[in-house]
Amino acid sequence: MFKITKILSVICVFTLFSTAFAQDNNNNSQNTTLKKYVVIRNSPSFTLLVNLNYSQSALELAGTFNGDFRSEQFMNGETFGAGKGVGGNITGKYSLGDKGNWRALFSLSFNHIQTYLFGSKPTLADQGESSFNAFSFGLGLEDNFTPNHNFKIYAAFELIASMINGKAKMWVHIPPESYNYTYNVKFKNSFRVGYTFGGGTEYMLNENIGLNISAWFSHLNLIGKQTADITNTPAANETIEISLPDGSSKTSALFAGDKNFAFFTIQAGVCFYWGIKEKRYKIGL
Repeated sequence: MFKITKILSVICVFTLFSTAFAQDNNNNSQNTTLKKYVVIRNSPSFTLLVNLNYSQSALELAGTFNGDFRSEQFMNGETFGAGKGVGGNITGKYSLGDKGNWRALFSLSFNHIQTYLFGSKPTLADQGESSFNAFSFGLGLEDNFTPNHNFKIYAAFELIASMINGKAKMWVHIPPESYNYTYNVKFKNSFRVGYTFGGGTEYMLNENIGLNISAWFSHLNLIGKQTADITNTPAANETIEISLPDGSSKTSALFAGDKNFAFFTIQAGVCFYWGIKEKRYKIGL
């Protein structure tokens, strides 16, 4: 009887020890499983965007009827008669503060907008047309709503200083005879100040590069409008050189009229990122 009791005691002690050892191993296994890490990346300290532009003229920059140029409207100071355009843009974005949602902007842009960008001009009596080049420098501010995400959404505003030049071909009809002729106008570099605002998205492919698409409305001649001091219609085949005629006049000056040099733009391109750092945080036991 004593031997049986002794054997049972040994078995009980062994069972308790084995159970405790198994539980300890199980706890160690659980602890090992819970040792996970989460990686946090800060927003880029500097972003560089290189974009291509496609533009559609608006307000008095457009004004053509069914996409056709009207020399009479241009000479009366009603419109510039442009249509669509292409160009490019380089924008730098510098993060302000630790959160990265506010970014200071600077940009360099070129936009070429003309009457007939695609295809040939229509077979109408009026053979006039116009084209303009705008070289712009901008400073502004952006609100990045999702700075720490791969998919970034933003809205921005910039003040724009521009040099605008171009050329136009005017068609003159002298009734009642069927006598028509053309003359040329060259617009020399004209300094204007305006603004642009818009929004878009960036998608980070990795820590160094991403894609960007955005839409903007630009008004380049809010400040600095002028009127050309020309009262007589140029002669046939003559070429005159004047500043951009976007201001009104109390006299009957040719091309005079308060006109806005404005257009909508879609931009798409590539983003380059700098200053992204990683931090690892352990979660669990």
